[in-house]
Amino acid sequence: MDNFEIAFSLVMLVLGLAIVDVLAGLVRTLRRPDIRTVGWLTPLLGVAVICDLTTFWGMIASMRNIMPSLYQSLSIGMLLCSVYYVAAGMVFPPDDTTELNRHYFAYRRASSGSFSPATCRCSSTRCRCGPRSPRRSTALGSRWCCWR
Repeated sequence: MDNFEIAFSLVMLVLGLAIVDVLAGLVRTLRRPDIRTVGWLTPLLGVAVICDLTTFWGMIASMRNIMPSLYQSLSIGMLLCSVYYVAAGMVFPPDDTTELNRHYFAYRRASSGSFSPATCRCSSTRCRCGPRSPRRSTALGSRWCCWR
């Protein structure tokens, strides 16, 4: 098992739990009898978070050849995945909230504002260190170009 497989398995476990948290929140919300209308805002935020998590998952898988050392990969990966998990946990309200739109307007900046920087960081790393990037042939080698 190489460094990427070790880091990938742990990071993807946390991303998978974030997806499950969004879907469980949707199911919990749909099962509640005190909510008459679900609305569009909160479910669309949930869809956006799931799409962003899926994009992040694919970006990490495509960076297999340029991952740095194990400790560095795990540290940065867990930091970004923790941000995603917090964002996923804030999409749907807790059981005591009956107004979904009020919850959306209260937590939309925290939820969407936390997963957007993580995606921007990962996509800028991927563009900067892609297969045609001149930084891949630096004196430090391609292993270190992504985490500057």
